[in-house]
Amino acid sequence: MTQPGTNSSFDFKSVPRPDLILLGAGLLTLIFGFFPFVGVSAGRFSVSSSGWTGLGLLAELLVLAATVIV
Repeated sequence: MTQPGTNSSFDFKSVPRPDLILLGAGLLTLIFGFFPFVGVSAGRFSVSSSGWTGLGLLAELLVLAATVIV
């Protein structure tokens, strides 16, 4: 535990490389989960779906949970 008023910093070099890779993959999954992957358009109507619908929701939540655990 650090004392109040002291400088404490996080050293990325002390984190193992596989953990950094998992954190990066989790961040990318979170970002790309909001992109519309499936789209259908017919005339004036258009519908698109992102990674947060259906089974994608379960996958996103599992990846986020794994990222938090790491």
